[in-house]
Amino acid sequence: MNLTATKTISTHPLAEGCAAVERSMRQLMAEFGDSNDSLSLAFSTHLESGGKRTRTEVSLSSSRALGISDEDATALATAVELLHNASLIQDDLQDRSLLRRGREAIWNHFGEDVAIGLTELAISASFRSLTDLSDATRLPSLLAALHRSIAVTLRGQADDLDGTTDDLASAISTA
Repeated sequence: MNLTATKTISTHPLAEGCAAVERSMRQLMAEFGDSNDSLSLAFSTHLESGGKRTRTEVSLSSSRALGISDEDATALATAVELLHNASLIQDDLQDRSLLRRGREAIWNHFGEDVAIGLTELAISASFRSLTDLSDATRLPSLLAALHRSIAVTLRGQADDLDGTTDDLASAISTA
């Protein structure tokens, strides 16, 4: 992932990059399993519920602006999108939300254990996605950033659930 790379992200429409991220997510989530196991079925159900894929688009657009290769852009956007989806699945479980995008939430449809396993698998797969980057020297800083994002998200969720957000400043911090 050389920021001065000569091979830059293609001029293909963003939709093609989003489709590559979707394929990458499905592939990483299916590693070491089969398409009919509970986690694979739950992840497919979750993805089929839709979503704007805004984080994917922002990540791919940023990669394009920085001259990052298509392959590296896909790996980075996949990590971001997997983390986002993990947070949605976990949030629905913790908040006891019955629906996500008008469909049954994963925990409500497949059970709490599957939702927990799927959340953990998506987080793990986000780390695995970074191993596809072309420049391994970037991994330490990217892994640290990934960990920081997860830690901040989990702490915010914990603060939200335990009711410590009693003023605007703490609510913004939690978010």
